Amino acid sequence: MIIALGLDTAKGDPTGTWSLNGNDFFANGKLLGELHLPTLVAQEGGYDSRVLGINASHFFKGLWVGMFLE
Repeated sequence: MIIALGLDTAKGDPTGTWSLNGNDFFANGKLLGELHLPTLVAQEGGYDSRVLGINASHFFKGLWVGMFLE
């Protein structure tokens, strides 16, 4: 599975109108991890440097939990 991880869906991102937060990114990562497929993630969006790394971290933690802990 190839995931184009667009973090510009975060609340307050200057390019988007979405309002996802860290918990949403965790949940999305977990859902994808639960598919238990070989996975490549390419980060392709996200422009609010205050939360970009935080949201990416939440996504990857969720992905890990879904793949290995569930």
